[in-house]
Order: sequence, then structure tokens, then C-alpha cells
Amino acid sequence: MTRSYDVSIEGAALQNSKYYTCKGTAVTPQQQGRKNFYLEMKLDSCLVNADEWSRASGRVRIYMPFKKRVIAGEKLKARFKSYLPAGSFKTFLETRGVGRSGWIQYPSQLTSIDDKASYIVRLRSKLSSLISQSGDADSIALSKAILLGDRSDISQSTRDAFSRAGVAHLIAISGLHVGLMIAFLVILMRAFVINFPSLYLVVPRQILEGAVAIPLMWLYLALAGFPISGIRAALMLSVYLLGTILWRKKNVVDSVALAVFAILIIDPLSLFSVSFQLSVVAVISILIAMRIFLNFFQGKGIWKYFVSSLVISAAAIAGTSPITSYYFKTFSAAGLLTNIVAVPLTAFLLLPTLISGALLSFIYEPLSIHAFSLSNLFSSILISIAEFFSHQFSFAVFEVQTTLWQVFLIYFLMCVGILIITNHKKTINQIADKVLDCHPER
Repeated sequence: MTRSYDVSIEGAALQNSKYYTCKGTAVTPQQQGRKNFYLEMKLDSCLVNADEWSRASGRVRIYMPFKKRVIAGEKLKARFKSYLPAGSFKTFLETRGVGRSGWIQYPSQLTSIDDKASYIVRLRSKLSSLISQSGDADSIALSKAILLGDRSDISQSTRDAFSRAGVAHLIAISGLHVGLMIAFLVILMRAFVINFPSLYLVVPRQILEGAVAIPLMWLYLALAGFPISGIRAALMLSVYLLGTILWRKKNVVDSVALAVFAILIIDPLSLFSVSFQLSVVAVISILIAMRIFLNFFQGKGIWKYFVSSLVISAAAIAGTSPITSYYFKTFSAAGLLTNIVAVPLTAFLLLPTLISGALLSFIYEPLSIHAFSLSNLFSSILISIAEFFSHQFSFAVFEVQTTLWQVFLIYFLMCVGILIITNHKKTINQIADKVLDCHPER
């Protein structure tokens, strides 16, 4: 039985410690590991004789000691030494659909054969060039990471600062970024329709929001090279939004359960992937929090989006903390403080300016460059925040020994709290109204 992660040439498995010359597509951009750089490549064909190419299938993670610009979707030709992973690393790669690892020693063994690049590849290259027009190297690298999913230029010092500050999740595109983007689009559309209330008489709100949010969400992921965690989150959010369009119901559990079922049918081993578990919990947390927030909170415009970014951040952190403490045995109190500042900055300033720059690139490139200049400024501020918190609160990282039963207990208590909140909507609305009455905009 052929498994989704098996790597073969005409049905025959690749041999261990043997060199192969293959053509395929880069699934990920080149990224920096602990010791070497790496990328993941989906094989199309491999050379079996001097000039005979045979059909190949499967995905290979290829390591190399040099840095080379490779973007997701690019057509490549690689000569690599094949290895069969072992142990927990083998299981980890299989959850990503990767069946083999490989090694390339010299840059000449990895070449681009993308004579006619796809539209997305050309667009990624164009946006990367526009982002690079201004700003320092670190801020440019962070902007590219958040918009294009290209983390290859992020320095090790920046990675360490984000990790110590508890905001490393902001560097890699995940369910949080997708959730922030959806929240931004939904609130932006609702703010726009306030001035044109008759529009909802022509197109129901659920259809309008879903029809705009779903395509833009997948376009964003296409630009980012379709990261696995982002795809999972987008699939769950798409099912949820389609449910609101087709059935006008907002059942978070049913929507996420259907998406999870589809993912596990395609790749059952995802169930044991930490990133999969984090994606599911993060999306559920964000959807529940946003539903409660939109039902209870009566603010408008920018103020509403600002508060929603705090809600999304708090929901994602609260939802995933039990899992991260169980697997990684650490809890960062500094991360709680840093996220209160860093996530709104990302949601309120950095991500919107990056999206605006990308949209303006279709209209007038000089305006796009100005937008990206702003985003690079915000990236620089975000880096400074991460560096500050990583140095000033380095003591606030604790080792914890969380058991599986404790994780289940925490989630049970969270569910009880959600039920209490949703069953006392009237009381909470009264409290919220009193608080908002004190706000100068009210």
C-alpha cells in the first residue's frame, strides 16, 4: 500500500545513501535550521540513466550548508544524497508528508529551471523586491516572513529574541495570522457597510463577508507558499464561513470537526503533529472568542478592531498554552506581556500595511513602496519590543511539568467558563455598556 509520504521512482523506493538527480517543485522556501539550511521539494521526475527521466513522486526535505534564494512554487533541479529518516524525526517528517531527507553539498547541485514561472511565483518575487526598497535588513526580513512566509533572511539574533520573549509564533505564518486577517476583513467590511446599510438588503451579511474573506484568505496563503499550519487553519475557517453562507448557522464545533475530519482522512498522521493540535485549538479559541466578542462588544471602527486584536491574541494564547506547556515543559510569563503589545501591533499596523502594500502593487507601485516602508518601520518596532522583553523579562520563563490529565482538566474548566459567559449574555452586555459609556467615542 502506497502512503501519501512515500518517495519513489516509477513505484520503486529511493535507496539509502545513494545520489539522485531529480526535478520538482519547491513546496517551501529555503529556511534556516539549527545548523544548515533546508527546503522541501515535491518530486516530478528523476534521472535513471544518462538521459532518461522517469516519473517520480513524494516529497523530500533537502538540507544544504549554503544559502540560496528559493521561493515556494519554484521549479528546481537538484542532485542530492538520499537518506531515510529514523525515530521521532521520521514521524515528524511524515506528518508533513515528507518521506525522505537529502543532502546537497554544493550550490551547483541546486538550480532553478523555472523558465516560465507561475503567476504567484512572479508576484511573490515582485513583492519581495518592493519590500526590499527601504528599511534595515532585519525589518525587511520580518516583513517578508509575515507576508510571504520567507524566513530565510531572519537573523539568528532576531529569532532568539522572539523566542525568549514568547512571540516566536509571529514569525511563522499560522492560524493566528489567518485569524487576524479574517477579523480585519470582517470588521473592515462591517465598518464600510454601516455607511451603506441598504447593501445588506441586496446581499446578506454572511454571504458578503464569506465571499470576500475566503478568496483573500487563500490568496494570502498562496503568497506565503501555503504553509501547513496556515492551510489547516484556513480550511477550518473556510468551512465555518461556508456554513454561515449556506446554512446561516455559526456552529464552531461542527465546522471545525468537519474540517478536522477532512484533514485526517487525507493525512491521518496529522493527529500526532503538535502543529496540527495547536492549529485546531487556536482556530477554535479564536472563533469562539470572536463570536462572543462580536455579540457582546458594541464598539465601532478602529477601536473595535484594536480590541478584537487583543481578544484574538488572548484567545490564541489561552487556548494553546496547555498544549505548549505539556510538550515543551515551559511557560513564559514574559510572553503574556509581550503578546499584549506585539499582537495588536502586528494586527493593527503591520499586517494591514503589508496587505495594503500588496494590493497597491496592482495599482501604483510607488504607493506600494510607501506602504511597505511603513510596514518595515512597524517590523523594526516589533523587533525592538521583542528584544526589550527578551532582555528585561528573561527571568520570567518557568519550567513546568504538566500531565495529560491536567491538560484535559484545564480545557474542561475553559469550556465551563465559556458556557457560563454565553448563558449570561444579558448581564455581560449591561456591564459592557457601562464600560463603553465611559469611552470618549461613545
